[in-house]
Amino acid sequence: MKKQLLSLLLAGTLLTTAAPHAGAYTQQQKNAADELYTLGLFYGTEKGYELDRTLSRQEAVAMLVRMTGKEAAALNGTYQSNFTDVALWASGYVGYAQAAGLVSGYDATHLGAEDTVTAEQYLTFVLRALGYSDRVGDFTWSDPWTLAKELGLAGEGEFSGALTRGQVAVISQRALDLPIKGAELTLRESLTLAEQAQDEAALTAGQIYRRCSGAVFFLESYEDTAYETPYGHASGFFISPDGIAVTNYHALIDTASARITTKDGETYPVTRILYGSTQDDVIVMQVSKTAESGHVTESFPYLELADQSSIHVGDTVYSLGAPLGLNDTFASGIVSNLSRKLGSRTYLQMTVPTSSGSSGGPVVNAYGKVIGICSASFAEGQNLNLAEPVNVIKNARYSAPGTDYTSYFAGKIYHITANPAAVTLKVGETVTVTVGNDYPFSPTLLFENNSILTVSAEWGEWVDDQHVELFLTGLSEGEGEVVISFDDIKSDATITIPVTVLPGDPEQTGSETGATS
Repeated sequence: MKKQLLSLLLAGTLLTTAAPHAGAYTQQQKNAADELYTLGLFYGTEKGYELDRTLSRQEAVAMLVRMTGKEAAALNGTYQSNFTDVALWASGYVGYAQAAGLVSGYDATHLGAEDTVTAEQYLTFVLRALGYSDRVGDFTWSDPWTLAKELGLAGEGEFSGALTRGQVAVISQRALDLPIKGAELTLRESLTLAEQAQDEAALTAGQIYRRCSGAVFFLESYEDTAYETPYGHASGFFISPDGIAVTNYHALIDTASARITTKDGETYPVTRILYGSTQDDVIVMQVSKTAESGHVTESFPYLELADQSSIHVGDTVYSLGAPLGLNDTFASGIVSNLSRKLGSRTYLQMTVPTSSGSSGGPVVNAYGKVIGICSASFAEGQNLNLAEPVNVIKNARYSAPGTDYTSYFAGKIYHITANPAAVTLKVGETVTVTVGNDYPFSPTLLFENNSILTVSAEWGEWVDDQHVELFLTGLSEGEGEVVISFDDIKSDATITIPVTVLPGDPEQTGSETGATS
């Protein structure tokens, strides 16, 4: 098989979408979204702004917090939501908004996070952000309309029921130029001051290292539970003081146990897998608080997650991890592309030096917040390195207790497919079979030709990260088969391609690529 272009950074043996709104967005909504995007308050997805899509309550709260200029405070780790239905990425936003009296839930444990936000709800949120209170009688929860119309937030009959992202953009844009109650500043002016303060808080490289290095660890994985011979090593980092940590999926795949070594030299077992995604190449795991030495830690240092919309080409970024097993390594570079598309996957591209063993380590910005996970690099090239964007962590859905580590990968079989599933050709002809797999990355695939006199086989190029070409050439008349299997994972999945070779055409010379009957 040809050498794969993309190299995963593991050292060792292995290296939701909401329904669209029925109506069309207006130019007014587009203009509002453009301005909010410029201000860093509104951003889209891989599908663009999605102005026709409805907005969830937790998305609305995040928007609200950004508008007040308190995003940095919300994401500094101090505020965590006590609502059980809030996604990890939204927890800081909701926690801050709740503490500030901007939002409340249906009850003590439910925000209705995934429920569509209504016009009444969002107008209430915005009025509170402007300093007005339904508790002191400025307006009522059931009737935010009177005050909203008076201030110019909403016209008569302009909004009702579920709001789209475009409608939220319009209301938010209008709110920016309204004065905060009891203050001489507009919301826009207040936001500008908050951004200036945040810019002034950028850290030096030394400060970033001192702040972040304690939350990063060296990760060893094993094929058994005895911790005898390491299967591979990688990096990882904590995102919670309770021992919730992150690494790449490919760093742990097909293993039975793992342990981490922190900066202070203590070693802790990984006990459970809370979330895993092959598509996003991310695992969220639980690390025991009891070290192998018997030491029990009350809390781990952890890293804060950045807002993905804050990442820009040219930003200075830093990586921490254990390249080539060299623990506690700190490096810097810049973001060189925000959405490098490779096969079915989209990465952050960066110039930060990375090597085998860097997999799973954090990439942080000038404020020491995680913007991505070191994941891969181009095998042929210089400073062409890739990271999973931070949203793969924020979008993770998990809850305790998760799955016991020893059983998480047990029995997982990654399947192999072939198209066409059976091949008929003539002597001398060559056909191309596309071999696919549901392994999360380009694996090493082996073929066994059980009929060498009938057909020869040769690997071609990888089409993408899950499909590779296989060329079959008819050598002699007869029937045979080619059996394909994985080489670098323990899965026993195989696929057999039946091959029938018919007599050749004496008048035909050469071969025909891609011909099948």
